[in-house]
Amino acid sequence: MSRVYTNFETNLPESVQGVPTVELDYIAFEKDGKTLSIEGCELDFGVSDRKYDARLKGLEIIVERPDGETLSHKGITDEDISFLEGSTLSELGFYIPDDKDGNPVFEDDISATNVAVEVLHEDKTYTYTANDVRTMICN
Repeated sequence: MSRVYTNFETNLPESVQGVPTVELDYIAFEKDGKTLSIEGCELDFGVSDRKYDARLKGLEIIVERPDGETLSHKGITDEDISFLEGSTLSELGFYIPDDKDGNPVFEDDISATNVAVEVLHEDKTYTYTANDVRTMICN
């Protein structure tokens, strides 16, 4: 089974109004005009001292080709690993929960710096880093 771990420095608090902080929705990589996004059906995460740590399991892969065609499949394949080699860690997407009144619990721009991502596939670990990564809100 493949898993993905990530950690980065952020401006996200540990919780807002008693609601756990923002959830990581996807991690995107770019190469040759394509984007490969990794989403986790299961997510364990936490924020402590402005450091965000997450583990994604039950992975779904979404590939967006330069012609706009989008393909998706469950689990990481050897072809996905080949794509990731030499790719650029380009974006982190987040889901922001609402408070009891239906308002987002966090409304500032999200920062993600000193980002590290480890992809565990079969018996190997692949590591990707970036000093500053674009962030998106996916609600």
